[in-house]
Amino acid sequence: MSELPLDRHVVARGTDRDDVNDQFARELPEHRLEDGPDGLRLDARLHAVRLPHLVALYLSYGCEARCSYDSSETSVWIQLPVSGSLRVRVSGTELLCTTAQASVTSASGRVAMAWSRDCAALAFRIQRRALEDELESLIDGPVGPPLRFEPVMDLAGERVRSWFAIATAFTRELNAGGGLLEHPRLVVHAERLLLRGLLLSQPHSHSALLRDDLPESTPWHVRTAVRLLQDRPECDFSAASLARDVGVSPRALQDGFRQHLNASPMQYLRTARLNRVRADLLATTPATATVADVAHRWGFTHLGRFAQYYRARYGESPSDTLRAAG
Repeated sequence: MSELPLDRHVVARGTDRDDVNDQFARELPEHRLEDGPDGLRLDARLHAVRLPHLVALYLSYGCEARCSYDSSETSVWIQLPVSGSLRVRVSGTELLCTTAQASVTSASGRVAMAWSRDCAALAFRIQRRALEDELESLIDGPVGPPLRFEPVMDLAGERVRSWFAIATAFTRELNAGGGLLEHPRLVVHAERLLLRGLLLSQPHSHSALLRDDLPESTPWHVRTAVRLLQDRPECDFSAASLARDVGVSPRALQDGFRQHLNASPMQYLRTARLNRVRADLLATTPATATVADVAHRWGFTHLGRFAQYYRARYGESPSDTLRAAG
């Protein structure tokens, strides 16, 4: 028998429905296997590896099965069948998932699934906050409306196919053990590759911001101001000076940012600066730079307030980031 994905990380294996539900609850407390017809012949298994911001899983039931769960706003679910088919119903819409088409669940609500007898799937449960942090880093600005992915992942697309290849290679390396992914400093970067790859390959509500252009509905003065802030976040901008640079009143600029980016120009600038600071801290060592050096380089003059902003955004102090990078 060939190796199964993540087979060194078996969480549950069972043939009794109640027993399977109890075992699966260790890793998937929201999932419930429903009653089936008499003679249901389960051969269920769950493999799982938990990382800082995602859980990689392999699931199969060994028979036709129905299960359901409540999707949370805190997580994004991706289910990629490696054999068979899986029907996913969420918010009144039914999707057929196969080896050529996966599902992405990014909104809260009840999710019902029907597994074919031969269905087995890789799945990834990703913390939404981690995805939004990566998105904000990519766009050098705050995420306004909630991140929502297109529910169908078409593996025929070149970028999605590439992401799937990276994801499957990632699970193989996790399963092998003893490799570089067991080093805590490297696994964070491997996670970021998966998260950023997902954001750049699967269409979502902010995809336009990852292209060189903002949505067509964005006024020209907001586009121009965003480009200035992205290109020169270290400059001593103010709302008034930025408005002068783009040729509108401060009120018009403020209103445009609030309406189209859900942030003020100075909040957008602060986020752009924090992203640059974090990138530099991760790329340097305590022997070559200090937190103050990096903060001043990107326009932060009050180190106390800077540290507060940094901790609120990244959940750690800038000195912690610098020490981890070193």
